[in-house]
Amino acid sequence: MPGGDGIQVYDPTLPQKGWIGSGTFNFFNASIGTESTATIPASQHSINLPGALPIPAAPAPDPTPAYMLQPGGAQMPVNANNLCTQAQADAFVLEVKPRFNVPLTAVEQSNDTAFPIEWGTETRRLFNLKVGSNWQYGYAYSIGLEMFLKASATGGGMLGGSWQIISQQGEPATLTFVAQQQITAAPAGSSTTPPAIRALAPDEEFQQDTAPGPFGATTWVVVRTDIQSAAAQNLAAVEAALKVYNETPGVMQQLALTPVVG
Repeated sequence: MPGGDGIQVYDPTLPQKGWIGSGTFNFFNASIGTESTATIPASQHSINLPGALPIPAAPAPDPTPAYMLQPGGAQMPVNANNLCTQAQADAFVLEVKPRFNVPLTAVEQSNDTAFPIEWGTETRRLFNLKVGSNWQYGYAYSIGLEMFLKASATGGGMLGGSWQIISQQGEPATLTFVAQQQITAAPAGSSTTPPAIRALAPDEEFQQDTAPGPFGATTWVVVRTDIQSAAAQNLAAVEAALKVYNETPGVMQQLALTPVVG
């Protein structure tokens, strides 16, 4: 999933990319030494490289003033991890519906509990997911808690995944969110988005340095054509003057016969 202006969990369906940015950029083709432009879509804005990333802790829910009255008047604080809004409960039912073949219902727990809850200013509620008509263990789930467990498994949405009905030996099947597995190696043949470059100025061009580099390969450099032209003219003038000097009669002989003093 995208990580905005940061790193995202590696998506093998997209090119590998080691820099952040989207839009139209300039690129250099080292095989032929030319510059070209290409557009990086917004979906590929983030860094996309294989390797496991640390998953952050799920954001803590807002605290709640709600408490449950127990026999004798004792007050037991309501766990904020178990709370959600009606809209969140309804969305959760739709999200997990494909995993069941019986009707699902979001039931407010406070309507079914023998212990009254004092909500105060709290607007969230305790909702249970009722699967069919069975309230036995494994068939009724705290919607708020399931949402929190999903957030914990995915780092608050950093990872994708899916809801699964998982059977464990000796216990009823339970609804569990299984986070996607991170990919630590790119698939064979995966493409890579090269680093972008700035556009060449009118007086610049690419030039190949034929001297082997530190890794045995030739490299490309950007050179100033105006400076090169002036340097070439100066060099030509020096070479011409030297040629005239060397061809002047008696100059080389005089140099050869001049004694060395010292």
